[in-house]
Amino acid sequence: MRPSRIFAIVLAVAACAASGMTQTVIFEEDFDNGIPANWSNLQLNWHGDPWFPRIVGAVNGSPDVYHEWWCNYGWYFRDNILLSPPIDLSGLTQVTLHCEQHQLLPQYRVYNKVEVTTNGGGTYTVIYDETGTWSGPGTIDASMDAYAGLPSVQIAFHYKGSVANEWSIDNVKVTTLSVTLGQPAGPGTPVSILNSDLTPGSEYYNLFSLDICPGGVGTGPLLGLCSFTPQNFQFLLSQLNFPVGTPALHFVALSNTALWGPFALPPLTIDALCFEFTGGIIASIAPVTRFTIQ
Repeated sequence: MRPSRIFAIVLAVAACAASGMTQTVIFEEDFDNGIPANWSNLQLNWHGDPWFPRIVGAVNGSPDVYHEWWCNYGWYFRDNILLSPPIDLSGLTQVTLHCEQHQLLPQYRVYNKVEVTTNGGGTYTVIYDETGTWSGPGTIDASMDAYAGLPSVQIAFHYKGSVANEWSIDNVKVTTLSVTLGQPAGPGTPVSILNSDLTPGSEYYNLFSLDICPGGVGTGPLLGLCSFTPQNFQFLLSQLNFPVGTPALHFVALSNTALWGPFALPPLTIDALCFEFTGGIIASIAPVTRFTIQ
């Protein structure tokens, strides 16, 4: 790598550190205990047939939530929202919504959309519009990057229709760019590295630090990493020097996940992060993760 490129990355890291970027807050709901009290069931034009919880769900057999296609008031036009509690996305630069769904009678669908509100339901913006003609289980993956950094974001599952389709939702999860390490075969075995929530075609670095932050995971000045020994600082710089195409260290994403390894490593504790560096700009930063190799 040219020294100018390393200098550009160092400057970008310094700028991000000065901006007070923080780690992610993971949000998920599996509806195993019904619709939580902090979710809102909003009936916008008729007080009948809202979103219901279901013990044996259509999505995968576990409890889910669903909007009935007919039920008691199918002749009336129903306009209902299942609204999440506020989700804090402060400090994040990249956010994705994932959930599972199930469609019944999709040929009669009128409106199945996922929306976002940042003002408590005053206005909504569509981030996903279901238009598929298939019946059965499926998934929803929607970018929420436009809302990254905001302190209060709510997700709305918005159903409209009279005699229409049935829509089921389960395992709602909000995630951000991540790197995790693991020993799938147990202690004493090789280490695998998994990157998730990548953007295909974008350029990424994984960084690994051997200096463990005494203040806790992610409390260091270098995008959350610490480096207080010359050896570790040189170790970090050497990782930035690897050319694109170096497995697990500097790569262009081919899909939204990347699995690296296995690697034979000695027992140690390591802090790791991933960041996107496309076009010479740090566009998104993963939270720091800590792993002890056994």
